[in-house]
Amino acid sequence: MTEITVQNSEVQVHAAGQSTTMAPRLAFAESESAAKWAKTLLLMPVGTAYKALVGQLQALAGADLPPRERAKIAETLRVPVSHLHTELARRYAGRPQPEEERETEAIDQAVALWQALWEQYSTCLKPLLEGDPDLQGIKSKILQRGLFVGKQLVLVHGLARRGVPVPIWQELHAYYRLAEMLDCAVASVTDDQMPQGVGTSCYSMYSRAL
Repeated sequence: MTEITVQNSEVQVHAAGQSTTMAPRLAFAESESAAKWAKTLLLMPVGTAYKALVGQLQALAGADLPPRERAKIAETLRVPVSHLHTELARRYAGRPQPEEERETEAIDQAVALWQALWEQYSTCLKPLLEGDPDLQGIKSKILQRGLFVGKQLVLVHGLARRGVPVPIWQELHAYYRLAEMLDCAVASVTDDQMPQGVGTSCYSMYSRAL
């Protein structure tokens, strides 16, 4: 997961250690083909769909794409990530402690899914800070989506009766700090994955996560 560090009025973005696992070849290069690919996940068992989706998110993280196109692909893949998490949550949410092996696997898979998606939004932050003109019109949306993913990671740990790791909180706080710095914390955006998602904002998403 990309690590974001806030120091006074500066936000520093730097990549975490790279995995030694070889990612599969990217199956798409823009959002339209990503949407077509995502439909194939509906025909797969949960375990197979998880491996395919995480694999493509890992491949996407290593791909050289324009930041705006990356953000569009992330938006497209957010839908199957959410649907797959719903299926995984049925395996662990509210179960007695300690976890059994099947429950631990489902929790770890849900965390890996959301973190792999978060990486896509975090990769857009450096060009956003550098004033990429293609991102200026969607900066509120990118930051709200990043906060949404952070909120979902908090939710996964809550459903699993686990404490939320400190790095997740740090990145979540850094996203909101960046929204404040860029003067878009309360700017309204639409989010179809939120109940009454018209007019949501970075502030409201951050508040939900807390």
